[in-house]
Amino acid sequence: MFYYIFMRNLTICTAYHPKSPTKMKEKKKLFRNKILKELYFEDSLSCAELSNKIEKSFPITAKLIEELMAENLIIETGYAASTGGRRAMTYSLQKNVTYLVSVAMDQFVTKIVIMDMKNNFVAPVEKVVLQAVT
Repeated sequence: MFYYIFMRNLTICTAYHPKSPTKMKEKKKLFRNKILKELYFEDSLSCAELSNKIEKSFPITAKLIEELMAENLIIETGYAASTGGRRAMTYSLQKNVTYLVSVAMDQFVTKIVIMDMKNNFVAPVEKVVLQAVT
């Protein structure tokens, strides 16, 4: 999946085709990460809300959500409030699949904590105090 570009001096360069499988996988990964990011900062979102936030079509977003659910990264959390039509299914992050390590560093104190995807502490805060050198 390459195409050739002819330069002025007639040398031939190769470049990736814009729709090559590599580029498509990168784009897919980018939009999957965008969905995970939106769900991290919101409690739960419907497919339509995610579609608007990541600026992709509803079918593409629905497909990405299905893939993330198959990998147990996100879960269905119930139905959204009724707005007069059919209620939308909402999704949120699976809280125990991935963990965050947060490090806060000051001049003499460092604090470290591990949290789940819902920002609940998994372990107590570790506090490391540096001793002043005299």
